[in-house]
Amino acid sequence: MELDWKAPIDLDAFVAGIPPAAVVKGVFPSAVAEAARRKGKELKHARERYHSFGDVPLREYVPMLVECASTLYPELPVREGLRKLGRGSIDAIARSTFGRILMTSLLDVTTSLAAVGKAVAITTPGARIAVSVVGPRRVVIEMSHIYTFFDSHHIGILEKVTTVANIHVHARVSARGLYDGEVELVW
Repeated sequence: MELDWKAPIDLDAFVAGIPPAAVVKGVFPSAVAEAARRKGKELKHARERYHSFGDVPLREYVPMLVECASTLYPELPVREGLRKLGRGSIDAIARSTFGRILMTSLLDVTTSLAAVGKAVAITTPGARIAVSVVGPRRVVIEMSHIYTFFDSHHIGILEKVTTVANIHVHARVSARGLYDGEVELVW
């Protein structure tokens, strides 16, 4: 299905479905808070400081993502703002030692997308991304337990990664729920 960037987000329901023990590494909340600060904005859901590989509850981070998307991109629908924030996630992880090692291994679009899956597994325990090549210019990415908006924020992440191979992708999403689904990328 084509992406509906204007579809509303019921943030309370979305956050309520996230397991209380689900976490993300602090490198991402830190980058989101810093992006807002660079624009002269303070996020009410942000801490003053994060440890890069310390655990941050996703129930804390997800409202912060939505707040940042709305704050930095008030002219856009929230999902489109989340997409733009996703594009910055790769830059955040690339600044870490782990990220620099990961980024040097990116040879082509398929390898790059598979590397995203590995990075997600490390930085968001329990989340899963599996990439399948289904044609010469088409991949299908199975996502499960993605509590940071696989249908918008992660689309931005995938789009940014494909720029390593100088490729512009078109994404289609097939949701199986709020946190699980399939993303097809065609170029």
